[in-house]
Amino acid sequence: MDVKLHRERPIPPEGVLELYQNVNWWPERTPEDVARVLERDPACGVWDGERLVGFARAVTDDRVRAYIEDVVVHSDYRRQAVGQELLAVLLKELAHIDVVSLFCEPELVPFYEKNNFRRSRTQVVMHRKSHP
Repeated sequence: MDVKLHRERPIPPEGVLELYQNVNWWPERTPEDVARVLERDPACGVWDGERLVGFARAVTDDRVRAYIEDVVVHSDYRRQAVGQELLAVLLKELAHIDVVSLFCEPELVPFYEKNNFRRSRTQVVMHRKSHP
C-alpha cells in the first residue's frame, strides 16, 4: 500500500465519498465540498493500487493549531495499520504546529493514545449545525 499527501498524489473527491459511504459518514457531502477541502488543508490518502482505501485530513491555521478530521479507513482494510500510516504521514506534515487536536469516538481513544494524544479534562466539545 502507498501513503501519499494530496500534493504528491491527488486524492479524487469521489474516492473520499466512497470511503464516507462505506463507513456511513457524511451523506450530505458532495464532490464539490470535498474538492474544496482538498484545496485548502493538509490531507493524505492510502492507496491499494489505484483504489483509495484510507483518507485523513486536518484543518489548520498553519501556525499554532490544527485539528485532525476524517481519519477514515475502508472496512475491508481495517486492522492492517492503515489508520496508523495515515496518522503518521499527517502528523509529520503538521510537525511545525504547536497543538494538534482531534475528536474521536470513545472506542478510538486507545488508538490515539498510542500516538501520544491525551484526553482533555477541562474542555467541553460543542457543535452548532447551521442547517438543523
